Amino acid sequence: MLNKIREIVDEVDFSGGDSTWFDLWHLHLYDNDKIRDTSENLEDYLKLLIESYKIVRVKLDKFPKQFQLWIEIDEEEFSQNAIYVHSENPNALNFPIKYPKDICIRPKNRKVESFMLSQGLAFIGIAGMDGNIFCFYDVNFGVPLSQTSR
Repeated sequence: MLNKIREIVDEVDFSGGDSTWFDLWHLHLYDNDKIRDTSENLEDYLKLLIESYKIVRVKLDKFPKQFQLWIEIDEEEFSQNAIYVHSENPNALNFPIKYPKDICIRPKNRKVESFMLSQGLAFIGIAGMDGNIFCFYDVNFGVPLSQTSR
């Protein structure tokens, strides 16, 4: 699956030219054939998320504009999990995304939190109507999602 992700990411323009921008661009990593029971495959799935995040991160290493990069995990619906990239864009004045630190909640599944923190990622947890969403990101890479670093 990582080869497929590399192919997709290689087709994205990370040059930083005038027409290069990201308006909540994201890449879903859900594969029904491989991830049927997330409780059994959770660690492998989290590793896949991290490896995919690293593929995108390498592309952004030389991106000359400000950006945000994060892994978004939906606690109730794994098919919604994705790697996100966001930057200034002509579609809306919605950059940067900033969540107040005081809205943060913790994942029900502490394995998710522990694994992501072991990768050096901070997180913001947001209570949603359909379940909780968690955004994991590196506070030292790109523009952080939180108003204060965690």
